[in-house]
Amino acid sequence: MGGKRKIIISLAPVGNFPAENTEAVLTPEGIAGDVEECADAGASLVHLHVKDVYGQPVTDRDLFDAAVAEIRRRCGVIIQGSTGGDGHLSAEERCVVLNNPVVEMASLNMGSTNFFNGVYVNAPDEIRYWARRMKDSGIEPEFEIFSPDMIEAAAVLYQEQLVAPPYSFGICLGIPWAMPANARYLSICANLMPEGARWGLIEHARSDFSLVAVALALGASWIRVGQEDSPQGLNHKGQKKNQVLVKEVREFIESLGYEIASPQEARKILGIREPKELAK
Repeated sequence: MGGKRKIIISLAPVGNFPAENTEAVLTPEGIAGDVEECADAGASLVHLHVKDVYGQPVTDRDLFDAAVAEIRRRCGVIIQGSTGGDGHLSAEERCVVLNNPVVEMASLNMGSTNFFNGVYVNAPDEIRYWARRMKDSGIEPEFEIFSPDMIEAAAVLYQEQLVAPPYSFGICLGIPWAMPANARYLSICANLMPEGARWGLIEHARSDFSLVAVALALGASWIRVGQEDSPQGLNHKGQKKNQVLVKEVREFIESLGYEIASPQEARKILGIREPKELAK
């Protein structure tokens, strides 16, 4: 099944939710060490939020910058920043990651949605602002999709010359009150993708690999894992580490006949230039 197509493993090691285990201090060295372990296990892209050492969202990016610098010193994974975050933050505060020159990609939420027991607001003018900032910084956007209609929003940004194809989409499933994690919704989104678009699966609270198999069969370029998507994966009381989550999904992907993309191969798939500091 699937031949030898290369699949990217994307890692979201910390996430954008308050840490359940406040005893686990998230230092730059600790995050970088975790990412390095996951890179050795097969991850080729890391998705990071701006957070303090206890996992709370902040606007001061000193710790983010320190973690990114340490990650880059240790390994060559693609650095992806998040423009998600607390709805009380301004549009500028939510995209401070774009000011870091090492960031190669950034998430771009393509609309508002019910999100757990609240509303996750991403207004059109905010989306335009973040897209413009990414364009000016030469950062590749990953359009995060919480409902099928958000796929069409990319066409609006293209018409306004804020983005250019080919596009990268993250299909987000399983968040309570948003798009459910089932094959029907995944198939709908996959079939609505623009021609030539690349996309991956972001599944909240994954309990098995059934949707991973469906996503790969439908043409997914990447699968995301990590504590952001699996809060139960926090590393305490015998629960799964990020490294274990990466190893498990790698073994499953390879069992279906696919190969795991290296960071260099992942950049080619995503149309990202290799950073100067990594170029030989």
